[in-house]
Amino acid sequence: MHHALMPLCHYALSITPFMPFTPFYFAEAELSLDRGDTESTMAYTRKALLLFEYIDKAYKTYTQVRIDKINILHQRLNPTP
Repeated sequence: MHHALMPLCHYALSITPFMPFTPFYFAEAELSLDRGDTESTMAYTRKALLLFEYIDKAYKTYTQVRIDKINILHQRLNPTP
């Protein structure tokens, strides 16, 4: 059964209303990874990464926690051999 914490984000709309949900996308990616659901893991990883990077770029608010999460997401999408 596919479970999602948040509805799919329509990127054509303003992205700002979805920013508070970014941690939920990260959490859903982690849960999907634990379940072994690769497709959902990658989908939520891409969404979380997109939103975390948008927040950093648009608002220039950098936190070590967010930078660490961005690094985790990048590593998941582009694993090094």
